Amino acid sequence: MFPMTPDEYKLLYTDEDGVVVGLDEVQLIDPPIIERVPALIDLLDSTNHLVVYESALILSAWGFDFGVDKIELMIDSDSSLPVELSPNRINGEDNCFDEMAYAIYLYGLSGGSMTKVKELFCKFLKIYPRHFFESKLKYVLLKSNICELADDVCMAIITTHKNGRIYQAGQLLPVLSLYNPSKGWGVISDLITNKDLMPYLAVNIAESLKFIKTRESLDLLRSLMQFSRSEVADEVQNSLSVLADCF
Repeated sequence: MFPMTPDEYKLLYTDEDGVVVGLDEVQLIDPPIIERVPALIDLLDSTNHLVVYESALILSAWGFDFGVDKIELMIDSDSSLPVELSPNRINGEDNCFDEMAYAIYLYGLSGGSMTKVKELFCKFLKIYPRHFFESKLKYVLLKSNICELADDVCMAIITTHKNGRIYQAGQLLPVLSLYNPSKGWGVISDLITNKDLMPYLAVNIAESLKFIKTRESLDLLRSLMQFSRSEVADEVQNSLSVLADCF
């Protein structure tokens, strides 16, 4: 669907020695391959949507504003993006915005403007309820700890839940609980009133509760031990180990 030339393939998927390592590893090359940057910038004007997208990811991850500016344009025109730029291997939904969020996080680590990082994270949260995000936005928000985004995270959770993406809404509960424990507890309390939702939210609620250091949080965490799924049990034990030192 997105045929590439050999030169494009080399620019996007090989390391400094020409060895094929894949897009993810190219983004992590440090220091960046400076001599490759002008060619990657040229690719931002390609008619091949995948080439444009992946060039933007690499340039952003390497700390260059050219890539960030292109990603921002993609976010702002999200309704017109071509589908399946980054299809999820399980459900086939396009995970491109999640991948963009990770590239913006790497941009910040590479010396990029943190003001721009915060601005784009805010934009990702605004489109979060309408698009598939697997887990990378959650990961980068937890790592970044930008507490002033708490209200945006809260709104993203509520709207995503209303849109029927229950598990995806829950993904941001740990972020909200880290940024603002009181808001996190309030949203969790609202969501757990519907017992039918609990199996879908239990893992993320268990992770969230380690950031809410109250007796009520500890009691709820212990009640989650009823779930037999191993991923829930593991998260409960992890959070219990954190809260055990608080009381």
